[in-house]
Amino acid sequence: MSTFLSAATAAVFFFLLARAHLSASQTPAPPTLYAYSPTSGPTVGGTVIRINGSGFYPSGTLNSVCYFDSTSPSGSTMGVTNVPSSNATNITCILPYINYTVTPSTSFTIYVRNGQGNEYTTSKQQFLFFNLSNINVTSVSPNEGYNLSSTTIQVLGTGFVATGMITCIVDTATNVPCNYVNSTLITCILPRYPITARRTLRITLNGDATGAIPPATPNATQFTFFYPAPQATSCSFSPSYASLLLQFDRAVEVGGEAAPLTPAQPNCSVVFDDATMVALGTDATCTWHNSEQWVLVVNLAPTSNVNLTTNITFRGNSIRTRYVSFSKLVKQTLRVTQPSVELVPIAVLQGPGSIPSCGNLTLSAEYSLNGGYKPMQYWWTIRPNATNYTGDLTFSSSSAKLSIPSANLSPSEPYMVQLTARNFLGYNDTTSAVLTWETRAAPLLTILGGKTRVVSADQEVVLVGQAGIPCPAALLSGTLAYHWDITASSAGPGVQLTMPNSPHIVIAPRTLQAGVTYTVKLTAGYGSSMGSASTDLVVTPARIRALIDGGSRRVVCASDDLLLNGAISVGLESVNVTVSWDCMMISTYPDGGMNETDCSDGVFNLLNVAIPKIPGRTLQTGVYRFVLTLQRDTEESSWIQDVTVVQQRVPTVLVTPPPNGDAALTSEEMIINATIASALPGTARWTNVYIQGVPPFDPQNYISPVNYTIVPPGSPQTTTPLYISNGSVHNLQTSSPLL
Repeated sequence: MSTFLSAATAAVFFFLLARAHLSASQTPAPPTLYAYSPTSGPTVGGTVIRINGSGFYPSGTLNSVCYFDSTSPSGSTMGVTNVPSSNATNITCILPYINYTVTPSTSFTIYVRNGQGNEYTTSKQQFLFFNLSNINVTSVSPNEGYNLSSTTIQVLGTGFVATGMITCIVDTATNVPCNYVNSTLITCILPRYPITARRTLRITLNGDATGAIPPATPNATQFTFFYPAPQATSCSFSPSYASLLLQFDRAVEVGGEAAPLTPAQPNCSVVFDDATMVALGTDATCTWHNSEQWVLVVNLAPTSNVNLTTNITFRGNSIRTRYVSFSKLVKQTLRVTQPSVELVPIAVLQGPGSIPSCGNLTLSAEYSLNGGYKPMQYWWTIRPNATNYTGDLTFSSSSAKLSIPSANLSPSEPYMVQLTARNFLGYNDTTSAVLTWETRAAPLLTILGGKTRVVSADQEVVLVGQAGIPCPAALLSGTLAYHWDITASSAGPGVQLTMPNSPHIVIAPRTLQAGVTYTVKLTAGYGSSMGSASTDLVVTPARIRALIDGGSRRVVCASDDLLLNGAISVGLESVNVTVSWDCMMISTYPDGGMNETDCSDGVFNLLNVAIPKIPGRTLQTGVYRFVLTLQRDTEESSWIQDVTVVQQRVPTVLVTPPPNGDAALTSEEMIINATIASALPGTARWTNVYIQGVPPFDPQNYISPVNYTIVPPGSPQTTTPLYISNGSVHNLQTSSPLL
């Protein structure tokens, strides 16, 4: 027999071989399940299940499909809607509506088959159905927490199921695992939250939005992320004891925990509880120490009853972190303390240097110092200036004035007048003077302010003299002529002033030298009948005044170095002056609130440096608030400058504040300088100038030029200084065609 097949036989053989091969290729291996998620879902359907395994068919007649079966009802199977799998290892299924009655103990199995036959997976997995109509959340406890730390909450309700995948959805991007305790209790740990806000939590049994448990009431699952409450770090009398200073650990404002309420003039009755308001009195007023709002000032009134043992308690809906709508409120009680300098009264006896021969001897203590917020008490003693005299005339009066008829005094004796002043803290001070009789027809002169006054070197000093009608007035004729003399102590320089023939004079700031005592003498009379009075001026160092070159607002480029020039401050040369800087980045929340984030550590943390330099690219784009603070003993002064950092260079205008930082005094002008620095061409001009109580005026009537052309590069251009009397607010605007 031949070993070769005929042509016909070979054709049949290869046909049968090809058919056998085709039949084998249509009998795929059973698919295998490794994992799937979620492992549970609601009976209403819609849950998307993602299955990982092997042997899946993406499409065609052999497309892989999901099935479920259960022991109740027996032998039932349910098909599901499939989304074509992307490859042989992943398949996506969507659960249909389940019309069976299910319980947490009902057992279901998920499996996959491929296309035409019963090629089911051999690795079946359990799946749990739950009926959301029997489950709800009644409350969340606590329903608030701090956004800067985690918070453990208890979710209370009915019908909870232990699915193993219970989560709490705060936002679409925040899915927190929870712990099943029993059918009425679930616990979750909420993490830190990026903002302060009120959010509705969704507790889901399968980690998917389709498994979210419905709340029993609309507010049952609301949770508020609060900013931590500010803390009052101190409560003390001001150096003058006329007010209370409450220092906080951050910028604060008056308002509730949720709704914004930021009055510039806080209402004391809103801030403090009823017992505190009784101590403060109805006439007390509250205000902020400055625009930074770190210190609340309580201005006391004579009706107040506050001392060093008084407790100050905040009301429960008063002070919160500034710019943060959902901020917890301060709840504290502080005891009032005294500042580093005790309130020691200084009794000031004011009156003529002699006793008039007719009428009344009028004496005044109204210029006595350091009484605090309550009127001082006074005791007067007047007696002949003799060592063996015991018949004192003693007067006790709450009034600062005393008037004694001259007829009640012996014309042959000089008299000793003694004044004792006591403040509300119980401290006393006593002063005295010896008065002789005035026998001439000369005016009785008094310099207001007492025999001694304490003034600062940068303070404008106004001296006012008063002339009493002498006895007998008929002997006088003509017009009173006044003459002033100022002499320094042996350690001080003389003062050359043009003294007017006037009952009052004005000594300009920085005329008198700190550390020197000056004696001011006023002489006045009619012809040869002259009277005199004198007072001593004790000059203390100039008040410190923090200033930053460039004013209160600047714009800089992120790539440029930022120089904060605090060297223009007043009083830096004084002894014991401490210089400190703070940096805060001002950000806006998505809900419209604002926040100040401390950035000092990342920028600088320097003491006693007047001109810190921040290298370019240290600051990101945004708004930064720099605070320069000067401190000397009990004095403190701050200046705030907001710096906007941008990516592209823009025209920059630096307006130098006047040295006194306040309205111009009567004896000097206010000088405003401006420097223009820009890397881009453009223009700058002076616009309206505003003076309190005066309509705006055009500066072109006072300075020239008004308009400036910016031609970079080059040195910064300095504008013509603007001189204004009686105080002003400047406004130098810039424009650039490239902006």
